[in-house]
Amino acid sequence: MEANTRSTGRLPAAFLTPGSSSFMDFLSDQSPEMLPGNRSLPPLQGAIEAPHGTTIVAASFPGGVVLAGDRRATMGNMIAQRDIEKVFPA
Repeated sequence: MEANTRSTGRLPAAFLTPGSSSFMDFLSDQSPEMLPGNRSLPPLQGAIEAPHGTTIVAASFPGGVVLAGDRRATMGNMIAQRDIEKVFPA
């Protein structure tokens, strides 16, 4: 992209050219090295383990026990499944 656009206050011509509304298409035309598949990453140091856990709450009282759990399954910071059954009848 043009280096002098900062001094003129105008957008580079690439931003004004009609075409696809896809950011990925724009990036592949203007800076393909920035696409996730084209980036060079440093080598991994050991195994990477995503944080994991679950949200289940249990409370006992003189009349019995109440169990509750959320219905989402996650992988790291992403929701992998929205309708998981985590609490089962005995």
